[in-house]
Amino acid sequence: MGKRGPAPKPESEHRNTRVSVYFSDDELASLDRRRGGRSRGQWLREAGLCELPALVPELNREAWADLSRVVGLLKRYVIAIEVGNAHGMPPEIVSDLRDQVQQLRNDLLGINPFDDDVDDAAESAENEVW
Repeated sequence: MGKRGPAPKPESEHRNTRVSVYFSDDELASLDRRRGGRSRGQWLREAGLCELPALVPELNREAWADLSRVVGLLKRYVIAIEVGNAHGMPPEIVSDLRDQVQQLRNDLLGINPFDDDVDDAAESAENEVW
């Protein structure tokens, strides 16, 4: 029976240097508010390497989550039209509307549809919102 878990990282990706830093209580509270679902270490590493995604205002997060339900309902409506359980609108129009709502959701999070990492960014955002 082989080892369980992910394959080991190559030697060049091993993290073997520790950097210690002290924070006041207020600074630590501020860091904790900003880091969302990330660990302190991950957030500090990403911030130090300028790899943090843009901060998403809470209002945008709420709208993003609310629009998720709309996207799901539109998807169900397209399926109902295609199987003959709903009438009155061509499925292409509803599909196009669903795509536009999804784009609005991406815009709320600052996700560019032409980025190579759009799916990763959306998944990351989904995890942070919840």
